[in-house]
Amino acid sequence: MLTRLRWFAVGLLAGALGAVYGLFRLRHSRQRLADPDQLVETVGGAMKTVGRTVRDAWDESREAMSEAEDELRTSYTDRRPRLRDLGDG
Repeated sequence: MLTRLRWFAVGLLAGALGAVYGLFRLRHSRQRLADPDQLVETVGGAMKTVGRTVRDAWDESREAMSEAEDELRTSYTDRRPRLRDLGDG
């Protein structure tokens, strides 16, 4: 009987501490989300990160496109017949 009472008390204490901790975390999160300055910082930081990522992707695609165009241009100029070569026939 004493063992059951002890485990009941431990469970009651753990439940009470869990509830207090949960309320603390909830209040802290609510305060953090409800603060307009913090919200602006969070959203602004996320937008800056997205903007940088998009800009980096754009720059990388332009570089790749330029390299591909250079390769195509080089291969075309190497293969095309020249007028001076055709006139001597």
